[in-house]
Amino acid sequence: MSERETSKRAAPAATGNNPGRVWRKRLAALGWVVTCAALAGILFWAYRRYVLDVPDPTLTYFRGETKYELLNPKLLGVILVVPWFVGVLSKSLADLPWPQRVLSVLLRIAFVAAIAFGLSRLARTATTEKTCTVYIVDVSNSVPDEALADAQAIVAQAVKEKPPEGIVKLVTFAKRPRLVDVPGGGAEPVAEGTPELVIARHGDPKASGNPSDEGAGSNLQAALQLAYGLYPSSYLKRAVLISDGAQTDGDVLAEANRAREHGIKLFTIPYTRPPPGEVALQSVNLPPRVKVGETFDVKAQIYSTRPTKARARLYQGEALNGLEGIKELDLKGGQNEVVFKSVVRYAGPVTYALDLDQIG
Repeated sequence: MSERETSKRAAPAATGNNPGRVWRKRLAALGWVVTCAALAGILFWAYRRYVLDVPDPTLTYFRGETKYELLNPKLLGVILVVPWFVGVLSKSLADLPWPQRVLSVLLRIAFVAAIAFGLSRLARTATTEKTCTVYIVDVSNSVPDEALADAQAIVAQAVKEKPPEGIVKLVTFAKRPRLVDVPGGGAEPVAEGTPELVIARHGDPKASGNPSDEGAGSNLQAALQLAYGLYPSSYLKRAVLISDGAQTDGDVLAEANRAREHGIKLFTIPYTRPPPGEVALQSVNLPPRVKVGETFDVKAQIYSTRPTKARARLYQGEALNGLEGIKELDLKGGQNEVVFKSVVRYAGPVTYALDLDQIG
């Protein structure tokens, strides 16, 4: 007897969605949205507190002696698009594993952050004491001795107070500039027993005004041009101009603009002492006729801008006047009359000349 084989067809699987699985997806999506919203809120709160509500237009961070600044931090708002990158991560159609998707989002965030920092103008500032200061001192004849002493004290004080790596140099000028050695002005501490600084004139301030006198002029432009070549590399450039401003040659205003183009910061210290008195010989008057062997007066009219001293020399021909050849004068401000006694020993024409020197 054969055994009858029977087969049973499996019942079809039940169709329809699993309610538990649907709720899990919805909760996951809701959690993702809340996370993105929280991230956006945190970023906006930080942006408002540290950027929008800060009165200072820059953000500063110090690390040691180096300062980092964001000169335009409001453009950091570009980073506020970051939550959008995170939000679309779950809806990406790219068939990539989750680690690659996360890496892709992180690279996008880094790219946006780099753009934001670039637009915010990140700057780094380092503090240095490597400063080279060139003092440019006017030593022309129009500067009184008291003012030169003041300038010498200013430069000496600068040498004394300079930082260890600071450099102090000196240029004196009148008609032409000169480089002057500054004891202790190098990039090392000032040693004990350093000689004192002496600022000397280029000419004779008591001379009679000879045009060839080196002190009879003031060229501030040439002095500033000489300073350009005195600054070592990697040093901050400073120039201090000490003068009465009585320029006779050059154009210091135009040169000041060029100095700024060379990165030189220019400072000025005016002389406060009154200028030396200016004395002018107006006339020398003689009697219309004189007798041989008879004493007569030679009268000189001298004008002075202020009370001062001077020395007068009266020449008869090429020799000093025999009776009164030299006089030390105490001139008052304004008109002065100086009288010399003279006598003629021989008949004939006689010439007289009066020289003034040692003024001041």
